[in-house]
Amino acid sequence: PNGINQPPEGATNLIDDNLNTKWFDASFALNNRSTVVLTFSTPQPVAVYDFFTAAQQKRDPTAWRFGLVLEDDSFLLLSEASDVEPPTGEGSRSASYGNFSVRNPPPPPPLLPPSPPAVPPAPPVRPPPSPRPQPPSFPPVAAPEYVRLTVDGDIADVGAPGSPEYEAYASQLTASFCTWADISESRATVLSLTGGSILADIEVRDDPALANEPAAADVVSRAVIEADASPISMPPYTVTG
Repeated sequence: PNGINQPPEGATNLIDDNLNTKWFDASFALNNRSTVVLTFSTPQPVAVYDFFTAAQQKRDPTAWRFGLVLEDDSFLLLSEASDVEPPTGEGSRSASYGNFSVRNPPPPPPLLPPSPPAVPPAPPVRPPPSPRPQPPSFPPVAAPEYVRLTVDGDIADVGAPGSPEYEAYASQLTASFCTWADISESRATVLSLTGGSILADIEVRDDPALANEPAAADVVSRAVIEADASPISMPPYTVTG
C-alpha cells in the first residue's frame, strides 16, 4: 500500500516465480521503507520464504519484518531480520538469499574468511607431545520443518491447552501423522491446536539415527501438496487443508 511503481514493476512480481521480473517501489527513497501485503482467497500454509538479489546491488534488501495482518489490523510478527548481507561477487545477481523460516530466526550472514596470521618465529625444538584422544564427532542436525494442517472437527471437542483431553488429542494426532508419513513418533510434535476448525501446527525433525526414513522437508512438502489436492485420511482424523 502507498507504494509508487510502474505497472511492469508491481508487487505481484515478488511471487511470480520469474527471476526476470522485479518489484520496485520509488517511495522507498522518501520513506526509507516499503510495505507489501499479500491477500489470499483461502488460507495458505507458509513454512519458509526467500529473497533474490536485484539487478543493482544497492537495491538488495538488508532488513525486513514478516508476519500476519490480523482481522483487527494488528500485526503478528513471525520473522525478523536486520543487517543481512546479501550475496555479492560474480554471479550474485538474481541469487537466492536462502530460505528463512517463519518460526526460526534467519541464519546469520556468512563470515568473511579470517586474515592469514603472521608467520611466527620458529619455535624451539621440543619432543613431540603424546597423542591426545579426539572427541567424537556427530553429524549436523538440520533445523526442524513446520506444517499447519486443518483437521476436520470442532476445536471445542479438543479441550483447553494443558488439559488431559487436549494432551490426548495431540498425542493421537501425532501418532496418526507419523503413521501416514512413515516416520518415527520421536520425530514429530503437535505444537498447538487452535481455530474454529482444528488448526494443528506440527514440527517435524530430522534424526541422523533414522536416515532411512523420509526427510522432514519431504514430509512437510508432501503434506502441503496432498492436503491442497484432496482430504488426507489419518485415522481417526481427516485432514482437509
